[in-house]
Amino acid sequence: RVAYAQNLDSRAAVGFARTTSVQVYDSQGKAFSVQITFTKTADNNWSWAASTTTAGGTVTGDAALTFGSSGNITAGAAGSFTLNSTTAGLTTINLDLSSITQYAADNTIQASERNGYPMGALDTFTIDPTGTVTGVYTNGLTKAIAQVALASFSNPAGLLKGGESSFLESNNSGL
Repeated sequence: RVAYAQNLDSRAAVGFARTTSVQVYDSQGKAFSVQITFTKTADNNWSWAASTTTAGGTVTGDAALTFGSSGNITAGAAGSFTLNSTTAGLTTINLDLSSITQYAADNTIQASERNGYPMGALDTFTIDPTGTVTGVYTNGLTKAIAQVALASFSNPAGLLKGGESSFLESNNSGL
């Protein structure tokens, strides 16, 4: 998912184009620089088209955007393009364009967030008081990866030794 925000200038002439770049990743973590070109097609109407010059893949996708008289987007707020990687196959990238405006102000449109990551390896992990194991990866991703079963006893000293590192509930341990 890639979200765009900011403004497309309503004063721009028909045919004016503004290109932005965003880095996306295929399912194997290979990075692709994708250009999204926004072109004014008529008053209150724009189109967008996706492309890439990154070797090893192609991008296809385009759509129309319509803005109301208040400058807010009224049609085309959601879209997608397809990344065809020679190594990973097809990946659909969803676009969220709902935060784009069209006011008589500078063109400031840009990608505001994305949720893809390059390949990463588990670097470290933490265990919180609820037993959730959270992995921290070398690519910056943090993700819950496991849950450790935890139990509380009102009298832990009343537990019975069940083995080298295990204990068993007893009448003295309570719940």
